Amino acid sequence: MSAETEHLCLADVESLRLRVVELERALERARPTTLESDERAARRSADILELAIDTLDDGVVITDLHGRPTRINAAGAKIMGIDAARADAVDLWFASAYLPDGCTQYPTNERPLAKALRGESVDGEEILFLHPDTWEALWIKVSAHPLFREDAVPQGVLLVFRDVTLQKRALTALHETERRFRSVIENTPAVVYVKDAMGKYLLINRAFEDISGRARDEIVGRTDRDLFDAATADSLRKNDERVLRSGLPFQFEETVRLNGAEKTYLSVKFPLPDARESPSALCGISTDINQRKHSEELLRSEQAFLKQLIRAHEHDRQLMAYEIHDGLVQYMSASLMHLECVASECLAGEKKPLSSKSRGALELAMHLVRRSIGEGRRVMSGLRPPILDEAGIVLALSYLVAEQAAPGELQIDYQHRVSFERLDPLLEGTIYRIVQEALTNIKRHSRSTTAEVKLLERGKLLYLEIRDWGIGFDTAQVSDDRFGLKGIRKRADLLGGHAKIVSKPGEGTRIIVDLPLTKATT
Repeated sequence: MSAETEHLCLADVESLRLRVVELERALERARPTTLESDERAARRSADILELAIDTLDDGVVITDLHGRPTRINAAGAKIMGIDAARADAVDLWFASAYLPDGCTQYPTNERPLAKALRGESVDGEEILFLHPDTWEALWIKVSAHPLFREDAVPQGVLLVFRDVTLQKRALTALHETERRFRSVIENTPAVVYVKDAMGKYLLINRAFEDISGRARDEIVGRTDRDLFDAATADSLRKNDERVLRSGLPFQFEETVRLNGAEKTYLSVKFPLPDARESPSALCGISTDINQRKHSEELLRSEQAFLKQLIRAHEHDRQLMAYEIHDGLVQYMSASLMHLECVASECLAGEKKPLSSKSRGALELAMHLVRRSIGEGRRVMSGLRPPILDEAGIVLALSYLVAEQAAPGELQIDYQHRVSFERLDPLLEGTIYRIVQEALTNIKRHSRSTTAEVKLLERGKLLYLEIRDWGIGFDTAQVSDDRFGLKGIRKRADLLGGHAKIVSKPGEGTRIIVDLPLTKATT
């Protein structure tokens, strides 16, 4: 509806008459002076008035001094669902006015028509009507004004009304949505707030009041400078400006000092555009992550402690391996050399020949010494092979693969594509232990005759894969006492990596490990 029509809807009869005068002046250049011309002008004015009323989008009803309807326009008849020729049907319609509860009839003496008959004017009063035929609830906005003749004698009432049911329903839905929204933000444990472009708080929830220890009216209308220390306020404002400047949502980790204590929040901030789609405000949802940060710190401390334990454990194994290598194995090797020398002299006749029994004992002694040396070297390799510390993980895995392979039983293909020479000792030890455990499982359980070990460098990650084509197993059925597979996963987790074990009965097993690449420091 245009502004001009809106004005006509709410104006009284005098305003309508002024409009008629304007239309008359536009149609006539001079006002008639004869009686006949006056009558013709009056009829024309009446016709224009009728036309103006009929073209209104609002309903118009004119009554006599007793409130009986004498005229209803087309829009009014359409709103009421009646025949425009039957103005008296309006009585039934206005008799069905109810209070907002929809049950209590609107008091007769308080109806706009009754007030206008008493000489009062009513502007834009919203009344609930129940349609007399359909009983549909309709909201009608009604204005009522008394009509007077030129000599100021009352002659009836002018009612102007419009159907605002759709707007009322939309407003009710909006209020319901706002109520739900308010309920959500008031009951969420996260801190929710809205700031304008200047940083002033426009809205906060109950959680904000609780954590700040201030009432809502002490916060709304103020900025972070009024609530926090300068460093905190500057940090928060910097994040806000980034959101407003870019028009994009961002996530920040923000530390706020409140009541002498620091709290860390994970804040999601996003712009709120105005009608021009320009960010005019922002909304923030901040979640207290102090407990999470504390748990992460504990986890980091535990990981650091476990790494130290593993380093110390590996160091002890290294010392034991060196002790076996430099002590036991050396002594056994020297003993074997002496025994072999004695056996050689006896066989050459340089000394008194040995009896068959003594020769058998000497050969058994040399055999046992050789087996002891081999066992010592096997134990030494299991503790920590010297080649791992001397030559690095690539050659150490090559040595391990050669050691685990058995002609006719298990063939192992070893592939490596890396650019580094040495890695951090803890990482090298972890890789070695994972491959060692995986190959041991293949030999013990897989029944596979072939296996594959891959060590590849992929950017900042180290990719390790150990695969066999044996009987496989159901990973969901692995018992809790299978510490080997758990150990592989835990070792990878400890270094910030990930281990995945893929296997199905009859399809073999793949162990895939990704580890952050940490080179050795010089």
